[in-house]
Amino acid sequence: DIARIGGTVRGFREWRRWEYFPHFSSEDIRAGIYDQLEQSQGQRHTYIVGSAMGFELVERAVAYSNSLVNKHFARLT
Repeated sequence: DIARIGGTVRGFREWRRWEYFPHFSSEDIRAGIYDQLEQSQGQRHTYIVGSAMGFELVERAVAYSNSLVNKHFARLT
């Protein structure tokens, strides 16, 4: 396509499609990776929210995020 429009390729970067997150094996889960992640919440003022914790459903991602806010921050209501 690039040559067709008059350009030349000088190099490229490989892009690989990631598999669905998370990349934890059964052994990782047995070893308590989710407990370790949960314990790291708030360290260095960083929180993992949304689907990053491996929830594929929006409802579950929102519910987890809400519970994290309620646990680590003062409630506003």
